Amino acid sequence: MVPTDAEVLAFRPNDLPPKLEIDSALQWKHDQAILAIGELRAVLPTLPNAGLVTEPFSRREAVLSSRIEGTRTGLEQLYVFEKQNRSPLADETGDDRDAREVHNYVTALRHGVALLPKLPIGHRLFCEMHERLFDGLGRPGVEPGAFRRQQNFIGRSTHIADATFVPPPPAELAALTSNLERYVNGPRTFPVLVDIAIAHYQFEAIHPFADGNGRIGRILITLMLAETGLLPDPLLYLSAHFEHNRREYYDRLLGISRGGDWLAWVDFFVEGVGIVARDAARRARSLLALREQTRQELQESGQSSRLFTLVDALFATPVTTVNQAMETMGLSSYRGAQKNVERLIQAGFLTEITGQRRNKVYVAKPITDLLDAPSA
Repeated sequence: MVPTDAEVLAFRPNDLPPKLEIDSALQWKHDQAILAIGELRAVLPTLPNAGLVTEPFSRREAVLSSRIEGTRTGLEQLYVFEKQNRSPLADETGDDRDAREVHNYVTALRHGVALLPKLPIGHRLFCEMHERLFDGLGRPGVEPGAFRRQQNFIGRSTHIADATFVPPPPAELAALTSNLERYVNGPRTFPVLVDIAIAHYQFEAIHPFADGNGRIGRILITLMLAETGLLPDPLLYLSAHFEHNRREYYDRLLGISRGGDWLAWVDFFVEGVGIVARDAARRARSLLALREQTRQELQESGQSSRLFTLVDALFATPVTTVNQAMETMGLSSYRGAQKNVERLIQAGFLTEITGQRRNKVYVAKPITDLLDAPSA
């Protein structure tokens, strides 16, 4: 514990690596999770392109990770926002910050993945992603892309003395982040998933930003999975496990800070990797099967090849308008694009969701329903 300007003690996590004994039960669970990642990886060669799953999976992650922080934007609302730059859930004042915040998560995630070959995982990369996460939000007290300059705390009360957790003061952030950066980019200390679990906890305990620490910390997991080469594409996201077990997620992290219980947290994390990897493999296979079924049904009804182009585009982004469909299919006729959209409506593949006479938006509900379905 270290003193703060607020006259309360703050928690300063110990430098990494921690003292942790990997017992046989945890090692077995770790090995099973690695096998599950292998099952997911084996799906990739069967796909016509990786975007068939990477694009929808990243948006599902954005929705779930942001939901942990209290946003109310769903998957369809996110897609509509990306198409119209306005959420269907915007209030009468036009406030659509929830949808913009979820969209910013997708942008931050993509930016982090793109920077991996250029930057080590650490301070600069965290700040680059944070800047994009809060772009255009105008959140009071948050400086996008910069570590916090004031003491913050976590808790339901507005008084720091009643806080559940008080992270280290700003003066400690540089040294702690440097230690985390050396650990993440150095040689493996523990089995790979254990190291990732340790890094996620440490980032959350440091809590370097005024806001957005949970989301950046969960993106860190994805970046480390990609950086280790376990998966060639960002496909595995832990937010579904954390959101489904939100209370335990927080309790396991807090258990380290309060009692040094690393084993319970790592066990929870590694188990989650196995669960979400198997679920992701199942969803990827289901998406592929849905694509093949849809294409077969269209082929049997004698549809044009242009319609197949539109269907494939919808698997990456399952929301469209007639104008966007016209562009996707390379048509010069609005009426021609409209007829193709109507064919997909008749086939039960597209549904209009705005109820408007103009500026209609169509969603491929078989795809979004599959992505939104609860984990098996």
